[in-house]
Amino acid sequence: MPPHTDAEIAELVKNYSVQKPRSTYVPKQTRDKIYKYFFTEGVLVCEKNPLSTWTGMLGDEKFRAPCLQVMYLLRSFKSRGFVDEKFAWRHFYWRLTDAGLNFLREYLHLDPSVVPNTHKTVQDTAEFEKKPAFGGAERRGRGRGGRGRGRGGFEGERDQYRSEEGRGRGRGRGRGRGARSEDAPAEAPVAEAAAEL
Repeated sequence: MPPHTDAEIAELVKNYSVQKPRSTYVPKQTRDKIYKYFFTEGVLVCEKNPLSTWTGMLGDEKFRAPCLQVMYLLRSFKSRGFVDEKFAWRHFYWRLTDAGLNFLREYLHLDPSVVPNTHKTVQDTAEFEKKPAFGGAERRGRGRGGRGRGRGGFEGERDQYRSEEGRGRGRGRGRGRGARSEDAPAEAPVAEAAAEL
């Protein structure tokens, strides 16, 4: 392999980059975006991996921040009693408390009437139940799509199973094993077999 020229070496050195170690210092722009996201949602989830990045979304804008910085910001919040922290399966789950809500309102200069999504009231359940689920009446059951009717189903199948003409196991009525149904003969075949012996 021929030796590199001075110009090639200079170009290699100029383009050579070493990954900078993650810093616990959080720039103001990143801190403001994380605070806005946290106030908007009311909850925040971050993987416990200091080398990875956390992704948040404000409106249509997607932004990234090192997980280490997010963890340190919210560690500070936890020590001041602004968040409730849960940890499971290598993920931190933070929920904003009332003290944290007041702090972020002051920090972000927001009205007291503005609340996070987790504090907003859910739509009325009566309105929710009126809407057809998953495309209306043509979809039924809880099975996997495209594989027949799935297991179960709701449109009178249980009543059909329990009826006289039902084709389910146990002759309908759910009496369990060994119980006689009305259409069974009155004499017991077991008694006849025992008499023959």
